[in-house]
Amino acid sequence: VMIEYTELEGERLRVFRSSAPGENIMAAGSDVMMGELVLRRFQRLTPREIGVLAALGLRTVRVFRKPKVTILSTGNELSEPGIPLQYGRIYDINAYSLAASVRECGGEALLLGILPDDPRRIEGTLKKALESSDMVLTSGSTSAGAGDVMYRILDRLGKPGVLVHGISIKPGKPTIVALLEGKPVFGLPGYPTSALIIFNVLVRPVLLRLAGLEVSEEALRTRVMARAASRIFVAKGRREFLPVFVLQGMEGE
Repeated sequence: VMIEYTELEGERLRVFRSSAPGENIMAAGSDVMMGELVLRRFQRLTPREIGVLAALGLRTVRVFRKPKVTILSTGNELSEPGIPLQYGRIYDINAYSLAASVRECGGEALLLGILPDDPRRIEGTLKKALESSDMVLTSGSTSAGAGDVMYRILDRLGKPGVLVHGISIKPGKPTIVALLEGKPVFGLPGYPTSALIIFNVLVRPVLLRLAGLEVSEEALRTRVMARAASRIFVAKGRREFLPVFVLQGMEGE
């Protein structure tokens, strides 16, 4: 019987409500049974999981360290947001959208700012970035033109160097994937839509694994069946990613 339905009078206990056998009693093991698996490896600690750990009397647990991801943008045309935009300049979008994406995946974003198209400065900055971080993301200078030097610089910085330069997708074809002394480096295109798409397709799975989080098809993306409002033409042998709005039609489709 719950205590609020009782009253103590001297040595006598008055009970004002009846109860069934076993009512209001929690049996041992009703929360967690002995030997039961409570949390799995790679499981994200949300308020629910932290509450479970506290209920078990655990004050500390071993976790994966947040991977440090250095982000740098290249291009003489780039300016920092917040200052007046000069003629022929554009604001650096990628550094901030990529930093937010890194944090969303459980990483720690380190912004190094904007670098001019100077191979020596880019190479020196990349060397320092590799020493202080677990992953490096660059933006811009990834094509094969005379002024696009990122793949040449990355190939000089360590082994095995550039693994991939150019992939059959749109947008994001001039993407660079490199491995330098065991650390992944991704050279993302300068176009903001391309950079974000490549982040979600290639960078995100690697970053989730470094952060000790689940990497599965379900965890990476949500799939829905939808009908396109117009025909979509894709070149043969190439995968194309299209930003879309998903709307519910009159018939529930």
